[in-house]
Amino acid sequence: MLYLFMICDQEKDQPEPGSPRFMEYMKRWIALEEEYRAKGKLKKGGGKLQGVKTARTVRVRKGTVHVTDGPFAETKEVVGGYTVLECDSMEEALQYAARIPVAEWGSVEVRPFLTSGY
Repeated sequence: MLYLFMICDQEKDQPEPGSPRFMEYMKRWIALEEEYRAKGKLKKGGGKLQGVKTARTVRVRKGTVHVTDGPFAETKEVVGGYTVLECDSMEEALQYAARIPVAEWGSVEVRPFLTSGY
């Protein structure tokens, strides 16, 4: 089954590019993605998104399109990236999610894809 891993955090908590913390973070990410590939689990990954300042939210209400800047105002953590893995079970997916470095200061939401039409 395919699982979507939505990697969420607050931009202020992300390691500064070029810093020792960032370099360690990237080494861990690269090693984890290499493992995913070696095991045939990785279907789509490395999806780092631009910051929330570039985001737009679209809503259609009574036929009128409304576009606002950024994500929902109430949101503290935002989706900053994603990965899609093929896992045998939710338990396996959760084990992989726990190893994603951002889980140490943010969160990783894991959701299975539908297996039939909707």
